[in-house]
This record gives sequence, structure tokens and C-alpha cells, in this order.
Amino acid sequence: MTGQCCRMASPSEPAIELLKRAAKGDSFARDFLCLFQPYESLEHAKEVNPELVERVLSVASRSKKYKSTTQVVFYKCRYLEGKNRCLVYEDRPLLCRTYPDTPFLAIAPGCAYEEWSKECKKKYKELRERLKELIKLQKMLLRAQGVYLPSKKTYYNELFIISPSYSWLR
Repeated sequence: MTGQCCRMASPSEPAIELLKRAAKGDSFARDFLCLFQPYESLEHAKEVNPELVERVLSVASRSKKYKSTTQVVFYKCRYLEGKNRCLVYEDRPLLCRTYPDTPFLAIAPGCAYEEWSKECKKKYKELRERLKELIKLQKMLLRAQGVYLPSKKTYYNELFIISPSYSWLR
């Protein structure tokens, strides 16, 4: 209820890509662009929340989606009024109802989801380590049974859905 997600939004891709997705009918991109309007400049966004702007720019600088942090655009919701009151709360789109849909977003300092995000990231790291251990044990067992594996690196799917309303990380 800090309103930071409404006052300071920045998708994880350049604005031109978001526009392309919207033109193809992507519901997230269309909803986002209907709800949010860009700040006039980076300086205006920094006036609202300089720490979050720096977090987002830091993440974008390491992202393959951005050629430069100058492609990062910050937005504000056109339906946020006064003391964090949403004018379309009862009819808000799914992207608002499910925010944040991943703990891997740059979440505003003081946001109620900040601790949840940190805890999920910690558990995700623990799960990755356990998975690596299990893969090693699996290889040892297969070798003990006389099954020899190619020396290729083992890949595993790191994509899963985590959100505060639907999370299997407890």
C-alpha cells in the first residue's frame, strides 16, 4: 500500500519492445500501456523514488534486453490518486491484481513485498544448490550401475512461476 508499484513502474524490456508486443495483442503489454504513462524524463522519475530508479538502472545495465540504460523508461499509473487510492481498483487488470508476479523484480524499498522477494531469492538459490547436488548424485549412481553419460553439461529448466498469491516456496 505504499503506491510505489503504481508511481514507479518500469517493464523489464525497452519501450519499443513493449509497444511491439502490444501491437501483436499481448495482454500484459496492452494493459500496461493503457494504465501507465511515461515520466517526462529520468530526472522526474528520480524525484519520485531515486533509490528504485538506481535499482532498476543497475538491473538493466546487466540485462541482455537493453543495449543501454538510456532505453529504460519509467512510468506512473494514470489512475492513482491522492493517498495511494486507485480509481479503478475494482476493475483493475490482472497485472495489477497479481503484482508482483515474480520475486526477481526491482522492488521499491519499503514495499510490503520486499521481504517476500528476498526470502524467495534465498530459497531459489538454496534449491539451485540442492539440484546441483542431486544431479551429481544421479551421475554417481548411474556410473555405479555402469551407465556412462556424455560429458555434456547438464541443463535444467530454471523457469517457474512464483507470486505472493501463488507460491510453492514456503
